[in-house]
Amino acid sequence: MARRVRANKSLIKQRYHAAKVAFPDDADLARSLGVHRSAVVRWKRGESPAPENWEQLVGLDTVVSLLEGFLDTGSIAKWLRGVNAHLGDRRPIDVILGEPFSSSYVYPNQGGGRFDLRDVPVLYLAETAVHAVAEKLQRFRGQRIDRHDLKESGWPLALVECRLTLHKIADLCDPEVLANHHIAPDSLASRDFAKTQGAARMLYKEGYRGLRWWSALSGDWHTIVLFLDRVSAEDLEYGKPEQLTVRHPTVKEACTALGVRV
Repeated sequence: MARRVRANKSLIKQRYHAAKVAFPDDADLARSLGVHRSAVVRWKRGESPAPENWEQLVGLDTVVSLLEGFLDTGSIAKWLRGVNAHLGDRRPIDVILGEPFSSSYVYPNQGGGRFDLRDVPVLYLAETAVHAVAEKLQRFRGQRIDRHDLKESGWPLALVECRLTLHKIADLCDPEVLANHHIAPDSLASRDFAKTQGAARMLYKEGYRGLRWWSALSGDWHTIVLFLDRVSAEDLEYGKPEQLTVRHPTVKEACTALGVRV
């Protein structure tokens, strides 16, 4: 299980109530922080959050406490969610919680991915750089790309190394692991995500912190899926983002593998 922050119950409750000011309800707070609603209920009772969520709660509490001196509750929520020119036209709430285009950001509204758990956020990592880039470029198969195709939502795509220091990952490429858990390999390759998500759920219930499986693009590439409520901030270390261009060697290698022209 992920390590928890040690803090007294009254302080945790205080942080929760301060954070709650920025959100209409607990469900919205949970979605924004990428956690299950049950986690928010535990914070409300004074139970310790994971380190990354504690940092977010502390950030919200600090800002809300400062704003309470001259804004009412409704105005604080509007300020946190409004675009701020002093923050480069970003919303303060995004800066506090982790911006959508930062290396560590995890999209909270999941459910459509092969191994998504729906109520628990997951993180998909490629074991090699070329695989990571290929996942983003696969939609251009048989086409030619230029620099404009290496952007999403106006932001340039980047390659980021992520170093893991955690154990208890179910290696589903190992026949023995599949046999021990009665998982058929063809079910993991199925287009029916109810089957693949079901396998992920079963492994989650058995205490695993993630899984490893072949990429749908190539048997030479592998994906690691992490169950983020069992991963602490200390388990993941992100490197410096490396912007992708059509001349980047990894982009060229991925394009060759996919049949994309540059």
